[in-house]
Amino acid sequence: MHWESRVNRFKIFIIVLGALFLVACNSDSSNDPVLDNSIDSYNPITTTPLDYLNSLRGYAGLTHYTENSVLATAAMGHTDYQLNENVMGHDQTRTTSRWFTGAKPSDRAKAADYDSWAVSENISYNKDTANELIDDLMTAIYHRMSLLDFDRDEIGFGFKVQPVPDKENDSVWGVLTTKSGLMALEILCTAGETITSGSYYTCPNTNRVSVESYNLALANVRAKSNEFVVWPAPGMIVPPVFYEEDPDPLPECSVSGNPVSVQINPAYLEDYTLLTDSFVLKDSQGQAQPLVRILSNETTQPDPNANNWKTDTKKWFAAFPEQRLEWGETYTAKLDYQYGGVTNTWQWSFSTPNLAQTPYRLETSSVSQTRKNGETFYIYVPPENCAVTKTNYGHNVSFFKGQQTPQVDMVAIDSQTYRVTMPDVDFNEVTLTFTQQQGGQTFTRQMTIILED
Repeated sequence: MHWESRVNRFKIFIIVLGALFLVACNSDSSNDPVLDNSIDSYNPITTTPLDYLNSLRGYAGLTHYTENSVLATAAMGHTDYQLNENVMGHDQTRTTSRWFTGAKPSDRAKAADYDSWAVSENISYNKDTANELIDDLMTAIYHRMSLLDFDRDEIGFGFKVQPVPDKENDSVWGVLTTKSGLMALEILCTAGETITSGSYYTCPNTNRVSVESYNLALANVRAKSNEFVVWPAPGMIVPPVFYEEDPDPLPECSVSGNPVSVQINPAYLEDYTLLTDSFVLKDSQGQAQPLVRILSNETTQPDPNANNWKTDTKKWFAAFPEQRLEWGETYTAKLDYQYGGVTNTWQWSFSTPNLAQTPYRLETSSVSQTRKNGETFYIYVPPENCAVTKTNYGHNVSFFKGQQTPQVDMVAIDSQTYRVTMPDVDFNEVTLTFTQQQGGQTFTRQMTIILED
């Protein structure tokens, strides 16, 4: 299987987790089957967003989402707001615009008549399909863990792409907003409970739900998933690269390898201890991959906006490879853990996609190649370092025959990988120039292509 996904600009990923209000009132006092992990069964292109996301959750060992039309209404309302106001983020500003649906994610869920505050919102931008945007969210660690939440089982999607003159320079032209919740809690909040003693949660509609009922709802949904999930899951094919996320787990880097993560089902927090220093990621040749950072629920998060992920109520781990993963490579992850005081090891493998052809690695400042008229090939320009944000390209034809200068067709597969199609006309030579920016510093690499007679 080979894979391509056009990228036009960087994404911004943001997450907000909703919560209920806990109030004290004083008075007298079996798992869903995991999907087949074979690589051939993984097909992100031909399924709906719900089916695709559920296939990912199934691979991980989580219960499936049910689509909720009320959450979809809230999600689409925020998507429309961002597209029409040309803004990114979770917040809306009340204006005379008819696109305003609520200042905060919880406000928008309430406005759509969702009766629980416990709603998670994820947003991704500027890809042509919803499934590509889901892939982007799954490379962003905080958003991945939100989509792989043990405590959510229903979701709504708001996806829309609008035509723009220049996708490269327009800020917002495609948006996917997801809003997920817990069905049992929504039902409890809709009905309400009579509370005469003890503690309770107050729902958006002012109904009350006892802490006991709330905890039972969580216990029931957690029981439908595995004790832990790893990502990338065994046998998965995943994008090789992670770019940007907000909150930002790697403020000093703009590009790194797709992170590897482990999440423990909250029902089993007391049973598992993750030995995070034991983690190793190796390629198919057995070479260990350097890591730029390891994060967990016990570490200080680099971005203060992610402080809620340092918590005793969740147990998780994430390792960020220092370099992008390679195309068409298989990696093996290994992590030790303790279960009931006994040390064990998780070890599993996953892969990155094969392109239609093995890409040429442009690693030197200047190189020459011989190609044919109309030939298509791939170029991978490795990032100069993790702080490089994007690779730009240009080309210059030095000699040609005819009335018009031939154009080289360049398609960005991602920000460092390009599919190149040579013009099917007579010319002698063309030079492709790739530049990477890091602050005020520019790194340049050139490929001179000579037409084969």
